[in-house]
Amino acid sequence: MKLVNKIETLTRPVANIKSANVLRKLLFGYVIFSFLQLLPVLENLYGDQSLIATQNLNGFTLTTLVNLLSVDAIKNYYPLFFIVQLLFAFIGLLGFFPRICTLFVFFATVNLQNRIYSTISGGDVLLCLLLFYLIFISDGKELKNKSLNEIQNAANRIFIALCKIQLIIIYSVSAIYKLQSPEWLNGSAIQQILLIDEYTLPILKHAVCSVPFLFKTITWAVLFYQVLFPFLVFVKRVKNYLLLTGIIFHLSIAFAMGLFNFSLILIFSYVIFYNFKRHNLEEAT
Repeated sequence: MKLVNKIETLTRPVANIKSANVLRKLLFGYVIFSFLQLLPVLENLYGDQSLIATQNLNGFTLTTLVNLLSVDAIKNYYPLFFIVQLLFAFIGLLGFFPRICTLFVFFATVNLQNRIYSTISGGDVLLCLLLFYLIFISDGKELKNKSLNEIQNAANRIFIALCKIQLIIIYSVSAIYKLQSPEWLNGSAIQQILLIDEYTLPILKHAVCSVPFLFKTITWAVLFYQVLFPFLVFVKRVKNYLLLTGIIFHLSIAFAMGLFNFSLILIFSYVIFYNFKRHNLEEAT
């Protein structure tokens, strides 16, 4: 009986499917933004005289499907991959064929990223993972066939859960590594990072030396946040405050350390935890 109840719960419509669809559109917008960033250096990254060597694929395998731009006969057709990526991102932003658009955007994006493998960040990897999960999440429209509709509902629940689990894994692993680091435990980690020219601003570099205790406090606050995130994100009363804190945290990383794209992806990913349905009900009352 318990198993039957669990199956029935799994096949019910997802109450807050809007969060996944908002996330989808944010990611589509991001890939367009990312293309505009790369536009001035496309030839240097993807052209015949690319600064990045192609990967050695050792024959045609499943890995080749996500590394097509390392195949000699295909690598010069990289503009087609951008066209596919941008075309389906625009179509998806208009609300048409969300899963099909996500599939093509994912396929193009993962191949484009793997061609410039030495430049991608953790945010780029998260982008591809979220796009993959979103392939299996519908726009929430009910299907006429009851059995297919139940399968769709189950897929929605499973892959929305995977999006959330992915973020929890990111914060959990990050927290575990930080807890093993003397620099994070003694509060000097952010100070040391901001003393590196490539990851700081002149005013911050000066502030690190002037008010070291402030940056120790920030270091411990970041550690505290990452340790608690996997638990507090499921507590309704504090979840929105937690996400707002995370947005401030990642905006600080973006502008202080210059890791803008990484921070943007993390901020967008928070949408999967936001309850749009509850917000709409509160507005209606």
